[in-house]
Amino acid sequence: VAAGGLALIADIRAILGDTADKEFPIYRNGAPPDDTITLASAFFDLETGIVQVYVDTNPKTGSATLSWRF
Repeated sequence: VAAGGLALIADIRAILGDTADKEFPIYRNGAPPDDTITLASAFFDLETGIVQVYVDTNPKTGSATLSWRF
């Protein structure tokens, strides 16, 4: 993770799963007034060579649905 930037994987997951902006959330769950959903989010850890995919799951609060080395 970049120096002076995000420090932890949890920080990045929190951004991917952010729902604070009710009109334009990053993670979209279809809650009004939004009618769009996020199908999947992926996190590529370049240090470990592991990708974690979150399908129908908020990465901020849920666990990875799929995980593998790339």
